[in-house]
Amino acid sequence: MASDLCSHCLKIPFALFLGISNVEYQHLQSLESLRGSAKKGCRLCKILNSHAWWPREHFRNIVPRPAITLFGQRIQDRRQITMCVGTEKEVIPYAVTSSASPRCPGNIQCIDRTANSELNVEFMRALIDDCIHSHAECAWHINDSVLPTRLLYVGSGKDDRIRVVAGSDSESFGRRYLAVSHCWGKISFDAPWRLTKSRLSKYREHIQFDELSQTFQDIVRLSWDLKEQYLWIDSLCIIQDSREDWLREAAMMAEIYSNSVCTISAASSNSHEPCFSPRTPETSNCCILQLPTDSFQGTTDITLFGGSRMRSRLGLIQDTPVAQRAWCLQERELSTRIIQFTRNQWIWSCRSKSTTEDLLHERFWNSPTMDRAYQTTSSSLLPLFGSRIFSSDAWNRLEEIQNLNFKDKKPYLDYWYKVVEAYSGCGITIPSDRLPAISGVAKRQNVFVQSNYLAGLWEDDIAHGLLWRPSRQLSQAQMRTMERLVPNIAPSWSWASLNNKIQFAKTTMDRVPYPTARDGLSSYAKALALLKPRAREFLKARDYLDVPKQKEMVVGFRSAVIDCAGGDEYGQIGLGRLSMKGRLRPAKCIRKSQATKGILKNTHLGFVATAMFSGSDDQSASVSFDVFSEGEHYDTIICLYVADDDTLPNSGLGLALVPTKSNPNDAFEFTRVGYVEGLKSDMFQLLKPLNFSLI
Repeated sequence: MASDLCSHCLKIPFALFLGISNVEYQHLQSLESLRGSAKKGCRLCKILNSHAWWPREHFRNIVPRPAITLFGQRIQDRRQITMCVGTEKEVIPYAVTSSASPRCPGNIQCIDRTANSELNVEFMRALIDDCIHSHAECAWHINDSVLPTRLLYVGSGKDDRIRVVAGSDSESFGRRYLAVSHCWGKISFDAPWRLTKSRLSKYREHIQFDELSQTFQDIVRLSWDLKEQYLWIDSLCIIQDSREDWLREAAMMAEIYSNSVCTISAASSNSHEPCFSPRTPETSNCCILQLPTDSFQGTTDITLFGGSRMRSRLGLIQDTPVAQRAWCLQERELSTRIIQFTRNQWIWSCRSKSTTEDLLHERFWNSPTMDRAYQTTSSSLLPLFGSRIFSSDAWNRLEEIQNLNFKDKKPYLDYWYKVVEAYSGCGITIPSDRLPAISGVAKRQNVFVQSNYLAGLWEDDIAHGLLWRPSRQLSQAQMRTMERLVPNIAPSWSWASLNNKIQFAKTTMDRVPYPTARDGLSSYAKALALLKPRAREFLKARDYLDVPKQKEMVVGFRSAVIDCAGGDEYGQIGLGRLSMKGRLRPAKCIRKSQATKGILKNTHLGFVATAMFSGSDDQSASVSFDVFSEGEHYDTIICLYVADDDTLPNSGLGLALVPTKSNPNDAFEFTRVGYVEGLKSDMFQLLKPLNFSLI
């Protein structure tokens, strides 16, 4: 059997792993040599390199370059190798296990052949139990009295009949069930793992195990191992050819995922693929090094664990299928606990803590206690953008939070905008699901925010919600494919009306309550009083408009009419109209062919033009059209001043509007077509605020 080690690693003496203080081994001559050997495929060099966190410039001025020396150590029950590079040191943990039979020295194995091995299942059960009984932050849910309409009963083994049952059947099992998050992939409508009206009666009696997709078969086996008897799988618990059933169940996503014992995420597979990917040494974050012993014939297994650089590269899920899907993002956000199965290892996350499979193996081998099972610091492995703001402490203080001034709810608003920015870049098969697929997050959000939900925006933060634009992260090719979703997926003023990633602006009026229909155009003094003293002095000292007029510059909300499909304000909508009050000014769009100031195409901004206002040549602003192809058709736009720019003095942000095609005779009914920046506030301050509508 060919070795997976380079010649230097094959010569590592077994005595190095006995923890004798005077044993050392001169490895490669430099970090460059180590990185080169790792690229050539030496598994041990890859492990060592994953611990070598130092940047290339770190040893640039040291001549000759420092060699790599390995020292064996044993501190109490913890085994480790210390890698020294010059004066720098890094610790590499390992574990020693005996071999059942002699094997090829230098052969590398995975720490576990399958994600659902007996030891891994023990870890998962321990993590679930520890979270339920020890994590106060994870104890509360949006409404723990709600059960799914249907569940999939899987029993405790193959002898039990798998079937669709009422959610209330789980009452006898402590209301416990596992929720499943997965990518559907390209499957036919008649796939047997889809519940339809015609199959409902049959599936209430029995579903053959072999009729389930490969992903679902794996998850059923895992549920048996975890001693859980009920699953919630969307394709088998929602009637797929019933619009009424779909609308009702989609409105329950927040409760379904929040109340489940744990969410099982098939992060790296589609429904027809295995949930548990085969392990190979090339993808594993741990490896078993088989070394010949000095005292007897045979080999001893030395299990080495990769460093945090490798863990962060292999453990995160950014490149997995579920990370690219809109529904799966919501499911991850709503879950109290989630186990995500990637191609390399599985990841545990709850609202308070996270860990990875390799970290569990490393720490339990050396010190088998739950206290050491988790990441020691706040980790990006946590699936929730703002997991801690929905902790049990927040639920205990719910009434207090609901009664806060709107500006003091900033963490919840920031959370929402971060989620929407990520969500908007995710793929979705059915365009009309654009709002329903985030409705559960919005529903949970509004328990705390207590504001009218308007097609992805919040009434009490309406000005900030209107200031979105296509993301600067999009390539030119992606910008060209940006289009407005039709028919009636969302109104033009909602970010949900576009089919790609967006981003929100920052304004100086952040978290100052915007005027609404409830309080009219409130005075600037009232809003200013809500700011901290230092912020008040800062605003007063700025060389902007006079104080009373600055607040009046912000667009005002009057009312909204949203056509909600199925009566769910968070789900699908038809038409949406905002009645607003603000300052409007017409402008001419100048393109590159007409003036040197115009910019026709820009790699990062899509279709951009210059808006020229009547009067001085200096009175201009930059217009970024939402849809690339639309920008070529508008010679004149209406600019709406929305809020002050956070980055430039005497500069504002607004929207580019055009009269609606459906009602061209109404001079004050508009459709949004773009985003405007660089507006001079003194160009708008003398204008009279007008009532108008956005659709």
